[in-house]
Amino acid sequence: MPGLVSTTAALFAACWAALKPGGVLVFASCSALRAEAEDAVAALAPPDAEPLPLRARDVDDDFADAAFVGGHLRLWPWHLEGGACDAHFVARFRKAG
Repeated sequence: MPGLVSTTAALFAACWAALKPGGVLVFASCSALRAEAEDAVAALAPPDAEPLPLRARDVDDDFADAAFVGGHLRLWPWHLEGGACDAHFVARFRKAG
């Protein structure tokens, strides 16, 4: 897993560097592991990253039962009828400026 975490860090940094001030970056992971989701965004978000909280009204009605924790979306298989998904995590940030 350390290899995946370092790849994620490199991708996040490259995307953030290319993002114009005021632009929005969406971080998404299809991992059930905190290290590749919640912990990753906590470690990777630079000081000029303004969190843009996700709310139930921001997503499709099919995801109404999803967990919204700390402004991030955490989706588990039991959140959709028939377990029709893997684990997912989504966070959004706006670049200050």
